[in-house]
Amino acid sequence: MSDPITYYRDSVWSIRFSTENPVTKNGRIRVQFPKDVTMNPNTSVSGGTCSEWSCPGKKATKNEIWFVVPKDIPAGEEIKLDIVGVNNPGTTRPTGTFKVTTFTPDGKFKIDDGYDTNTQMSFLGELVSFSSTQTNFVNGQKNKYIFSMESNIPIKEGDKLSYQFPKEVVPPANSAELNCKTIFGIKEIECTISGYIMNVIFKKFSNPTGTFQWSAENIRNPISTKPSSSFSNIVIVDKDLYQASAYSQDTPGITNKFTA
Repeated sequence: MSDPITYYRDSVWSIRFSTENPVTKNGRIRVQFPKDVTMNPNTSVSGGTCSEWSCPGKKATKNEIWFVVPKDIPAGEEIKLDIVGVNNPGTTRPTGTFKVTTFTPDGKFKIDDGYDTNTQMSFLGELVSFSSTQTNFVNGQKNKYIFSMESNIPIKEGDKLSYQFPKEVVPPANSAELNCKTIFGIKEIECTISGYIMNVIFKKFSNPTGTFQWSAENIRNPISTKPSSSFSNIVIVDKDLYQASAYSQDTPGITNKFTA
């Protein structure tokens, strides 16, 4: 595929295979996608190999496309089909299997059937933003922090956002002390802490995309007015712990304005 990124839209996928039997001119090739990889039929039938061959629009669905072969292809010769308008899976979970079948020119009788392989995404889709805001700017004091995340990648119920605090900012040792509260875009969350790693499970929300805000308490500010390092390792995983998206840019450090 051209862009093995989770939730990437309008990607280009290439299917390579050979057949045990010849594919005759005007023979048909059917490619079936697993349910977790979808196509935009109108786009798929007008680009890629379909722009050179012929792909019947009436037979194209979000998981299936047919090709009309323009020439005789000998048995054993590699066939490469480029399919455009493909929507990548939303996580790094291995996909279901792809299936390729060749047919007689009338499309009624199968000749070869197989391929039966899968794939998975190599890179994570990028969150639009992630930030933290302190409500008390005095060094060394316990504080309530407001966290904000924006995502164009749909969040699902049960997805978990994990992020690591800067070494200068000390979260509470006990998850209950976080006293997490929803602020915007989220109806119900669950927060836990393990060392400097905070986990936020999205249980209910207003919309699967957009801006999400929540607060956490008893977080100790840096001991000086020197800006802290960034929050890091910002990743969303699904309920089965497959990675879905991430924020790879540096976040602004925490900066105190006053000394105790």
